[in-house]
Formats: sequence, structure tokens, C-alpha cells
Amino acid sequence: MRQPLAAIAILSTLLAAFGLSTGCSSRKEPLKVATASPASDTPVLSEFQPLSGTPYLMATVGTTDERSEGLKSLENYKSGGQTRNLVFLDSGSLSSQRLFESNAYIIVHTDQYTQKIKGQSVVRWLVHQVIKADTNQDGQLNHNDSITLGISSPSGKDYVEVLDDVDQFFGQEMVSPGRLIAIYQKENAKGVSMIDLDKRSITASRPLINLSSQTK
Repeated sequence: MRQPLAAIAILSTLLAAFGLSTGCSSRKEPLKVATASPASDTPVLSEFQPLSGTPYLMATVGTTDERSEGLKSLENYKSGGQTRNLVFLDSGSLSSQRLFESNAYIIVHTDQYTQKIKGQSVVRWLVHQVIKADTNQDGQLNHNDSITLGISSPSGKDYVEVLDDVDQFFGQEMVSPGRLIAIYQKENAKGVSMIDLDKRSITASRPLINLSSQTK
């Protein structure tokens, strides 16, 4: 019995050398290299929502991948979703345009400010909080980076940035038509600015009161 067993062993060795199988091979399948899905950067458009008193409608543009389901409505980006752009549609001419040329930024918030015109609330200004650069240089663009404050018309045109390198916002409020107060922290200092929404400019700024306890 030893000779047949030896012959079988020799045959198995020869077959293995030529890459053949005896029927009991344990050869593994080639490893598959993971690649990014082409759809991972596909823009995802939300439902359009009307901007009160104007002929314009607005929708968000997000991106979807294996870890996110995309954006379904305007409420998503208001809670900090990964909104990458805004699209504006003119219901009269049916023309449309984006707020930014590319989808490279993150829009943290877009707030609508209205003015009473002939008894009707009309959206006059859109104020956007945008993350545009990897300011902490961690290799990622996210909510840990500095914020830029910009203003546009409800058509998405006339976008102008009035504040940049903001670490955190503590609120913003329109105190009278076209005059917006913004409270924020920038370069480790808290401050407040008055913004003229029509002129797209800051008219006054002051530091916020020191929050540390004072001792004599």
C-alpha cells in the first residue's frame, strides 16, 4: 500500500506545481480591491420650496454615499446636514441657477429674512453660513472648520460675504428691516456686528462683554 500512496503524493505535487487541482484544493479567490462608487459624489436635489412673496423657489443640493441617504427637504440642512449648494428657480421665466459654481462647500444654514410690503411678508434677503476651507488643516471639510457669512437675494444672485473665519455663531436677528445683528466668536474673541443687508456690509462691530468672573 505504501507505493500507491507515494505515487499519489508525487502526482499531487506535480499537479500543484502546474496550477492544477486534485479536487481538494484550498486555493483562495483573488482579493477584491475596494473602490469608491461613482455615485458617491452624485448631487442629490431636494424638493423645491417657495420663497414667500417672490417668484422664486429654492432647493438644496446634497451628496449621497454609503453612509448617508441624501437630503430630502430644506429641514435637513437647517439641522446641520451636508448641503453642498442651493438651486434657485424663477417660476416666471423657468430659468434656474446655483448659489455657487461648484459643490465644494458646506452650507450650514440659510436663513430667510422678510419685509412687509403691502401687507405681505416678502423674502428680501437670504443669509448663508458656509464652510469653504479646511481651516484646521485636519484633511477634512466639516463643521470643525471656520464659517463664512454671506448674503444673497432670493434669486440666488448678488452673493457677497461680510464675515469670515468665524469659529461659532451665537445668534443673528434682524432688528429692523435690512439691519441684522450677528453674535459670534472669531479668533477666540466674542463679538457682535451690525450688518446692512441691502449694502452687504458691516456698519458697526463691538466686542462682547467679558464672560470671566471679575475680581478686585
